[in-house]
Amino acid sequence: RIQTQQYIDQIIVREEIRQIDLAAILGVTPEHLSAMKNGTRLPSYSSFNFLRTLAVNESAFRDAAT
Repeated sequence: RIQTQQYIDQIIVREEIRQIDLAAILGVTPEHLSAMKNGTRLPSYSSFNFLRTLAVNESAFRDAAT
C-alpha cells in the first residue's frame, strides 16, 4: 500500500499533473485512484505494475500520456 501511494505521489510531483489526469492515463476513475492512494482499495496487479513503470521510467510516462 505504501508503495502504491509513493508511486502515485512521485508521478504527480515529477510530472506536475493532477490526480484526475493520472487516473485517466491509468484507465481508472479518480475515485478509484484516490482509494488506491489512501489504501482503502488495492490496485490490480496490472495497475500496480503500470504505476511502478510510470514512477520508475520517465519516458514511459511520456509515452503513456500521448
